[in-house]
Amino acid sequence: GDRLHFLVEHTVSADEAEKLKQMLSEEFDCAEVLLCDTQPVAALVTGPKNITLSFYSD
Repeated sequence: GDRLHFLVEHTVSADEAEKLKQMLSEEFDCAEVLLCDTQPVAALVTGPKNITLSFYSD
């Protein structure tokens, strides 16, 4: 099947986001799992302790 590419973004939730990153790596055939901070403008909308997951397949 197609390999998955994930992006895990977080707002002041680094530990929880890292746990999600590890779980995705273990459960799926991942081409990559990227982890980053949510951009400040988006964080105004989503608020603190937010985790956003985006993905696509090859």
